[in-house]
Amino acid sequence: MRNEFMINKTSSLTPEQQDLKKRIEKDKMKGVSAEEYDQFVLERGRDEKAEKFATILTELLDAEKKYKTLELGAGTGIFTNELNKIPNVELTCLDIRKDLLEYGIDKERIKREQIVIGDFEKQPFEQDSFDVLTGTAIMNQRQDQEAFFAETKRVLKDGGLAFFPWIHKKQDRFEKETKLLEDNGFEIVNVGEDYILAKKSD
Repeated sequence: MRNEFMINKTSSLTPEQQDLKKRIEKDKMKGVSAEEYDQFVLERGRDEKAEKFATILTELLDAEKKYKTLELGAGTGIFTNELNKIPNVELTCLDIRKDLLEYGIDKERIKREQIVIGDFEKQPFEQDSFDVLTGTAIMNQRQDQEAFFAETKRVLKDGGLAFFPWIHKKQDRFEKETKLLEDNGFEIVNVGEDYILAKKSD
């Protein structure tokens, strides 16, 4: 069993890993290859987190309904792999980096027909396209909050759900994101230890 505390402590990382962490998180993936990214997040337990979040989402959804679902920032498909196991989810994966998605296809986590290349803040979908929108670590990747929430609301159907899990929960950030969702036309449905489930207001 992995020691999550040690995995998540920056001080436990080698200088090379700390540099890679900075390029991933602060430099918005600048100069990070798909292989580097994938290895780094797997070493830090992202696959276990993905499995946990998919289980939570499965329990939150109505098993009798089908859900057209959009995963933002699918990357190399670690969360995608788990979402694809939910029987009533029809998944579309959006990421701006084709190389990450192609890596996920090579690893058999993503199906080619699921991928769309595009930006969170200018999503290439029609209005009211999805029942559910999700993604891990996307709050750290967005550039323009107003555009992000406007697009999220636009592509969701009325009453559509936004499921945002946290890789590393920070209470102040959690509270800020809850307020941002409310201020941008979402009703908070459920708040867990490390996720927020919100509904697009009618």
